[in-house]
Amino acid sequence: MPDSDVIGAEDGESVSDAGHGPAVPAPSVEPEDSWLGADEVIRILKFCGQVGRLLGLPDFRYVFAADPSEEDCHASVTVASKRYVAVVAVNKEWGGYTVRAKAESLAHEVLHCFMARLDEIWDQACFNDFIPSPTAQMLQRVWVREMELVVDLLTMFVYNTKDLEKLWDDCGPSEEDEVTPIGPS
Repeated sequence: MPDSDVIGAEDGESVSDAGHGPAVPAPSVEPEDSWLGADEVIRILKFCGQVGRLLGLPDFRYVFAADPSEEDCHASVTVASKRYVAVVAVNKEWGGYTVRAKAESLAHEVLHCFMARLDEIWDQACFNDFIPSPTAQMLQRVWVREMELVVDLLTMFVYNTKDLEKLWDDCGPSEEDEVTPIGPS
């Protein structure tokens, strides 16, 4: 097992899947060691940081996941909101997606970073001894569905009001790029 689960994290630190469950390790990888290739990873990390800044969101430190996301989603994110660390994953079909699909998917995941604090508060409120387990589980399913709807709607608003495709193009690797995670250290 590596010294830490997240680049730049404390030894043994883990992150939760946008608040939708218990904390789990989220192994990450340096861009040059990723299955996707350093140039695309650098672009993804830069893009996430730029979208966050466009929206005035807190500065997260974006790192790239060691493993691809699930086949049924273009991208996913695991978040340690109190540490402002987000591990971004994309699926194995990423190279075949249009710029629009990539931009929308990553903007969606950045918005999950912002919403993760609400998810954590919800989890704390829902999973305690005061709410019976079956009720808590039902409420959690509703919360996840409704949160996903909110993030989807916000993503479309952002996409329609910001030129995310140009931003994607502008985030391509340059000679000044260091092959390190993007964001505050």
